[in-house]
Amino acid sequence: MKVGAILTDNGREFCGIQERHPYELLLAMEEIQHRTTKVRCPRTNGFVERMNRTLLDECFRVKGRQTWYIGPEEIQRDLDRFIRYYNLERSHQGYRLKGRTPAQALIEALGVTELPDIVPPEEVTEPCHVESDPSIRSFELSSRTPLLTGEPLRTSQSRTQS
Repeated sequence: MKVGAILTDNGREFCGIQERHPYELLLAMEEIQHRTTKVRCPRTNGFVERMNRTLLDECFRVKGRQTWYIGPEEIQRDLDRFIRYYNLERSHQGYRLKGRTPAQALIEALGVTELPDIVPPEEVTEPCHVESDPSIRSFELSSRTPLLTGEPLRTSQSRTQS
């Protein structure tokens, strides 16, 4: 699938002098158009802003209370676990996904039967549970994809009942 354009905010990590900025050079090499959002207008980048909020609320505010991070690799580990859960197990509401996971929607849109692993299984060694707030569901990760087996997400409550 060819990417034709990318929308980013105007942060220094994305924008700069086109002839010298690494991100701009990469986009030019790949022939990808770079579009930027309006300055100080988060509505134009609403999906990204909502994802940032979800990451804070469902992952880092909870894991940050449970884990004292020593290095960036530990933060990346928890982020990888959450992204895997978010894309493969967590159902999403709204008019686009209608209760499906993003992976289910992508499989249907592409007409394929499976997707490659988001995070290699050897990097995910233990389940990551969000149990400090009962309004947030726990998430488990395994090397197999529940999406393809049709299994529901097992929360900490369902484990104690079975």
